[in-house]
Amino acid sequence: MRNKSGFTLTELMVVIGLIAILSGIAIPTFMGLIPRMKLNGAARQVFGDLSSAKMKAASLNRKVAVFFLSDGHRYEICDDINKDGTVSQPEGEDQIKDIQTSYDDVVFDLSNTVSNIVFNPIGTTSSSNSIITLKNSTSSKRIEINISGRIKIN
Repeated sequence: MRNKSGFTLTELMVVIGLIAILSGIAIPTFMGLIPRMKLNGAARQVFGDLSSAKMKAASLNRKVAVFFLSDGHRYEICDDINKDGTVSQPEGEDQIKDIQTSYDDVVFDLSNTVSNIVFNPIGTTSSSNSIITLKNSTSSKRIEINISGRIKIN
């Protein structure tokens, strides 16, 4: 007798049908995750840049400010290069960051906070609790900075 190996057409069609059904369930779920992943990524980027500004203020022993620009997706990191106690735009080695280069549908909502956050050399901020809200088409994330300089994502 001959040894038969391989799959029948019926078995192949059943497997292809199962793959199609699972893909039909998984792809819409995955597509819903993309905006949330972009929002989380943008929040982590802003969190990292705020933390970097705080560390820069401590290491340079001068004030460092993060100015949120009015277009809703860019911010500028400036330091008090002349050590006069004030940080004005532009001063020092400015860095303009744009979250929409990587996260195209994310914007800032600064209605609950001031348009800039200034970190002092000891790591504290000059304003009381500041809230930066990042929004996209599906949800929002809040970054909170308290007067002691603690930064957290909610």
